[in-house]
This record gives sequence, structure tokens and C-alpha cells, in this order.
Amino acid sequence: MKTKLEQPVSLTDIAEFLQSKGLKIEQPKTEAQISGINSIDCCEDGDLTFASSPEYLLLAVKTKAAAIVTDSKAISKTESPLHKPLLIVNNVNLAHALLKQNYTDWPFRNTEEWGQIHESAVIHKTAKIDSTAIIGPNSVIGRNAEIGANSVVMAGTVVESEAIIGQNTILHPNVTIGRQCQIGNDCIIRSGTVIGSEGFGFAQDSNRKHHRIPQTGIVIIEDKCVIGANNCVDRAAYGITRIRSGIITDNFCHVAHNCDIGDDSILVAFTGIAGSTTLGKRVICSGQTGILDHINIPDDTTLLLRAAVTESIEKAGVYAAGPPLVPLNTHLRNSVLMRSLP
Repeated sequence: MKTKLEQPVSLTDIAEFLQSKGLKIEQPKTEAQISGINSIDCCEDGDLTFASSPEYLLLAVKTKAAAIVTDSKAISKTESPLHKPLLIVNNVNLAHALLKQNYTDWPFRNTEEWGQIHESAVIHKTAKIDSTAIIGPNSVIGRNAEIGANSVVMAGTVVESEAIIGQNTILHPNVTIGRQCQIGNDCIIRSGTVIGSEGFGFAQDSNRKHHRIPQTGIVIIEDKCVIGANNCVDRAAYGITRIRSGIITDNFCHVAHNCDIGDDSILVAFTGIAGSTTLGKRVICSGQTGILDHINIPDDTTLLLRAAVTESIEKAGVYAAGPPLVPLNTHLRNSVLMRSLP
């Protein structure tokens, strides 16, 4: 558990940091020294905590917290007196994310434990490793592979031949990056994930025997993506399987060959997307969403309740269940009607 800052920081300094990241804030009226960041139910002396609702704000006031990050809406709905220093922001959850990243994230680039390049790492003589990159124990870097500045390859991870890892990217333990695949800048790929596994391509003869079709394309993961644990993103049969910038995925997601997943989309656990499917920007696939091959889904579409997508969606909206997939409101009405059947 990591909740303490390396050294105390004033609430004013924290406010200035958030302002530098684009948040709208009201400068705190009362100063405080912050030595940790913690949840409401675990607060200790000196901790900063967060309250995005009046209910949480009332709870936070009763803790040992040194100060509270909240918003004007929560304050306006709280009738009880608030006797703690408050940092008022326009987006409490974003403030939470930015502060934890800056002050209490895990020290992924600390070389004290294993050194910068561990002696057990196997690195091909033609690989290009930036002088600031960190290579962990028992990792393998293949022929002509490239590891960018400030990137981290953790224990047991394999970067195959001619794969390219950008700058400031973290590959957690036991990740596999297949040959010639490309990972952008500022990405995080979590343990057990395989990028560039072979797509599910086979032909059958007259006896229904299976014959493998070599998948000779690649995967490109663009900048600022976070790929969860135990994901599989298959390489294309030809061309590119593309994960565009800003995408986040939960654990246990599968993206098949030649898919194109649009910027800032979200894939929640157990989402499976079949080959040659295209998702627009900001698509949300909730848990256990299943999408058939050669499907097109427009920007800003949300798929809920184990959505089963068997044909392309023409109009952005919120859809649920299936098959057949229907707009969420239709699904809710159908559910009510089903309960009234004899």
C-alpha cells in the first residue's frame, strides 16, 4: 500500500499543480501541509482525501484528513459546517487521478532493485535500447527491436524482433510484443498481455481438416493507451490491427485480426471483438460485449448488458443485450413486459 508522499507539500502547491494541468480551481482559503493521499475510510493525519458528493463530503469532514478536494456542487448541498481546508475544483475525479499519478504512483522507473539493465536480460546485439530505458530480469529483446527513452521492460517480458516500443511506455511483467509490432509513447501494457499473437485464420479442406493461414500483418498501438492484464490483440492477416490513441482496456479483452478501434474507446472485461471490425471514437463496450466480424460501430456509441452486436450500427446511441441488439430504452421496456407475462 502506497499512500505517503516522499515529502510534505502545501495545499497551495497542490492547487497550483492542478491548475497547471488545466483544472479550474478556487485557491484554498486555509493552508495545510499534505503528507499523504488516501480514501475517506482510511485517512490518517496529514492526508488529502476526495469528496465528489455531499454524502462523501460530510464523511470526509469527520476524518483525520488534513484537507479535502471537492467541488462547489457538493458544498452547496451540504448544510453542516465544513471545518477543514477545502480545495475546490471543477472535476474531483480528474484531480484524484492527476494527484495520485504525480505524488503516490508506484516507482516504476526506480533502478535500485534490479539496476537499469539486469544481467539476466537477453538482448540481441542489433537491438536499439535508449540509454534511459530500463530492462528487467529475464526479459528478451529481439533482433533489431527498439526500446524508446524512459521506457520500462519488466521481468519476463519479451519484445520480439523488429518490434518498436516508444517513449515513456511501461511493459509490465510477462508481456509479449510480437515481431514487427509497434507500441506508441506513454502507453501501459499490463501483465500477461500478448500483442501480435497470430490471428484466428484457417482454411478447411473437403475433409474439414484445418489449414493455418499465416498472419503476416502487424499490430500498432498508438500513444497514451492502457491495455489491461491478459489481453490479446491479434496481428493482422495482412496490413494492420490498429488500437488508436487514448484507448483503455480492462482485463481479459480480445481484439481479433485487422480490427480498428477508435480513439479514446473503452473495452471493459471480457469484451471480444471479431476480425475486421471497426469501432469509432469514444465507443464504450461494457463487460462481456461480443461483436461479430466486419461490423462498423459509429463514434460515441455505448454497448451495455452483455451486448451482442451481430450487424453494423448506423446511428450512435446506447444499445443493450441481444441478439437482436436494441436501444437501451427498448430493452428496458421489453424487460418490464416480460415480467408481466403469465
